Amino acid sequence: MNWFMILLLGIFIFMPIITLIHECGHLFFLKLFNDITDYRITLGSGKSILTLGNIEICPLYFFYGRITPDDISDSSKLHNILFQFGGILFSLISIILLFILNKLHLISDYVYTPFFDFSVWCTFTAIIPIKYPDGSISDGLRILRTIKDN
Repeated sequence: MNWFMILLLGIFIFMPIITLIHECGHLFFLKLFNDITDYRITLGSGKSILTLGNIEICPLYFFYGRITPDDISDSSKLHNILFQFGGILFSLISIILLFILNKLHLISDYVYTPFFDFSVWCTFTAIIPIKYPDGSISDGLRILRTIKDN
């Protein structure tokens, strides 16, 4: 498989899966600390084209993801930090699992390499405390702001 096909596989197939894993990390802590049933995970940007339960899929499904509500401001500072860190944590766990599965030869390099590379990239961009070009902020910046907030 050439590099271009691997890139396309990574963008259009693995990115939505990686994003969903990340958002499920936020959801885990959202549900752990709050009795919440009204939430939505959105994959992509633009107007919704498909809804599967609480998951909304948009035309640019391979780019961006979010969970609504995106904060738990009525909870403790620790709960807020864990909620924001949940996406990063689930991403890191998926990276470790991918590595183990590859070393056990349970997944091929064609799957492992792009999934691993894109997962590392997404985790890295979530950890760094930055403001994205669209105005949204990274999990790292949300965590930093929560820590600084009195």
